[in-house]
Amino acid sequence: MRVKNSIVAAAFGVALFAGQTQAAVLYDNGPINGTVDAWTINYGYAVSDSFTLSQASDVTGVNFGVWSDPGDTMTTVDWAITTTPATYTDTATATVTSGPVVGQGFGYYDLRTDSFSLPNISLGAGTYYLVLQNAVTAGGNPIYWDENDGLSTATESVTGSIGSESFQIIGNVAVVGATPLPSTWTMLIAGFLGLGFFAYRGSKKNGAAIAAA
Repeated sequence: MRVKNSIVAAAFGVALFAGQTQAAVLYDNGPINGTVDAWTINYGYAVSDSFTLSQASDVTGVNFGVWSDPGDTMTTVDWAITTTPATYTDTATATVTSGPVVGQGFGYYDLRTDSFSLPNISLGAGTYYLVLQNAVTAGGNPIYWDENDGLSTATESVTGSIGSESFQIIGNVAVVGATPLPSTWTMLIAGFLGLGFFAYRGSKKNGAAIAAA
């Protein structure tokens, strides 16, 4: 049993070294503002906003700033990630998780950072466009994507060019060939030493048994 545990420990350490991943905010266009403006993402309106990935990544979610009527919340939103600006196609409908109210936009609207998950979209380094539209709210009211005038480039399906919005792209970056963490080295060394020690003890016992026979 001890030998098997050592093998497992060593194998686990090798696996950590070979395929480390790091959950991360892959792109951050800045926090919710609440004082500039916001753009409707339901009632037939759509917004496209750019983001840039510095390396190949698996995109797994989106956080985005929202304005809503007091007490109302978003339940779903249609989304897409495209490589072409001002393209308002749909990829799928996502269930939205509403964040806590953090203030009032223009002294009336509830301000929140909402979020939704994506199905592990693998993207290379480069610039992409997040599209949000056809949002549904619990109360049937308009829902708005917060404008914070970040570094990205945004368009709206009717207006054209607009100030960019508050959002984050969430996901994982594969760390290929990275230097292992100290804890990983410790696990590797302990595993192989343990494996060697118990293999040596096993050979000693076998030798004693043969001599006794």
